[in-house]
Amino acid sequence: MSAAFLGRTILPTFRLCRLPSAASWASILPINRQSFPGAGELRTALPESFASCICRSGELGQRQEYSSTVEVPPEPLSRSSNIRMPEIEPQLNGKDKALVRLFMASCFHKWELLEDLGHNCYKQGCTIQEVRGCVRHLIVVAGYGPCLAATLHLHKAKLLPEETPGKVGGPPGDAFEVVYGKVTDKVRRNMHAADPVLGELIRLHLYGDIYSSPGITLRQKQLLMAAFLGEANMHDQLFGHLIAAFRFGVREEEALKAIDMAFELAPAASPEVYKGAMKTLALAIRKHRRGSNAGEVEGEPTIHIPDPSSVRCPHLPPLFNEPDPHSQSPAGKEGKGSSGDIGRTSSDELDDPSAMAARAAAARTLKRGAAL
Repeated sequence: MSAAFLGRTILPTFRLCRLPSAASWASILPINRQSFPGAGELRTALPESFASCICRSGELGQRQEYSSTVEVPPEPLSRSSNIRMPEIEPQLNGKDKALVRLFMASCFHKWELLEDLGHNCYKQGCTIQEVRGCVRHLIVVAGYGPCLAATLHLHKAKLLPEETPGKVGGPPGDAFEVVYGKVTDKVRRNMHAADPVLGELIRLHLYGDIYSSPGITLRQKQLLMAAFLGEANMHDQLFGHLIAAFRFGVREEEALKAIDMAFELAPAASPEVYKGAMKTLALAIRKHRRGSNAGEVEGEPTIHIPDPSSVRCPHLPPLFNEPDPHSQSPAGKEGKGSSGDIGRTSSDELDDPSAMAARAAAARTLKRGAAL
């Protein structure tokens, strides 16, 4: 097969190809373009079929392009792997890019970048509510620890100047049902079969509270999820969240850009994981274009929260080590030795057994008087 024929038929597309040397490399081959950081490391990690590598300067440092013909497998492609990646250019508006960078830098524990990334969010037009919503959404995928660390770093840098309400307690919102749509019951059954307790924690807390909180839109939340799940090699979950993202108004090129940005920020980006993410994206795009979600509402949905008062800024709860001010008499109204002090033991009396006995007897006398 001539190189000219390959150039005419293969180069304009992304094509899935199973290499004869390793069947596990069945994935999308980025014939047109694929971007990664760390060009030297990733080049040595790729099989020989990926030929010429061209490095160029990107948004976050050196990015790598692969532009090459590929080895044609001797056997025909299977139906399941015969997937073409649409030729789309990754694009995302400035605000969403700023939020994805902040989110993924926090997932990768790059705390030293957060102050600059926080400033960039405001520079791109993000509101305080959007920045807080982005950081709080870390609980869903990264956990409470990274969420708290990111919050403290931004708070110390005075980038979170005011509190914003969020969903705290009360009946759960319906974000779980909105995200999963027609497959909600199937997902719930699968989670229940794996771990009923975990399934309910995810449904009631992660989706019922965190996912249902205001701050960023469901469209933006799906962009963050696509970025994280693609790089985290969680492609089964990525597929479902991409389907929801497209229903909520995320465009194909926006999903591609969000995933690209996650790999650009990753400490050690994997070419194989990236190809798996591209394969999943291609499958999700194909399903969405075929209209497999007929009957489901397209566009930005609204989360229903049964108790609107659960969206709030909570008051500081009672402290553990400090005395309750409501259980003490006001200063100056009851002197030492008054009935209000009977039953209380001072630090001096702890060393005087006779004094303690006298106070106990006085307390018993008062109780008997009250009973009469």
